[in-house]
Amino acid sequence: MYDAEAEETDAWIAGHKSLAGYLRPWNKIFNRQSQTRWAVRDENEIESGELCLTVSADWIYQTIVCTFRQRMIYRLDIAPVRECHDNYHTAWKQNLPALVCGPHVHGWPENRDYVKQNGFIRMPVRRPIEGLVETLENALGWVAQDLNIHIAPDQRDITMPTRELI
Repeated sequence: MYDAEAEETDAWIAGHKSLAGYLRPWNKIFNRQSQTRWAVRDENEIESGELCLTVSADWIYQTIVCTFRQRMIYRLDIAPVRECHDNYHTAWKQNLPALVCGPHVHGWPENRDYVKQNGFIRMPVRRPIEGLVETLENALGWVAQDLNIHIAPDQRDITMPTRELI
């Protein structure tokens, strides 16, 4: 990845953004999950980003991924509090724990250096979430705060997929 791409991503995250319209209908994917997408407009009203919401068949795992120019730059995972993962070995440099349990974020600031060296393949550094994030509505607020996305009052309710779609 080039420095210019990293700087462009930094600028996009720092800039004012909003969600475009409303959440699209849920679709079944991989026979075990449901997924929907929501376009993100930048300050020039250009849809250069997207939120992808995914729910597992058992509704235990829920994820919001943010892409910028079709590249993942952020992921929030709602996972059970007792589920723990080893953090990437460089996490200590950012004062992040070696073991992360429960809901967590794979944020751009924590993974920027990794992505610059390795490309947009993955984002291995996890940041635990401080506070309660148990639903996609909670998570959407967290994502919006982290990424400077304005959410209108009528965009805050997330209708979960029906059981038939999972």
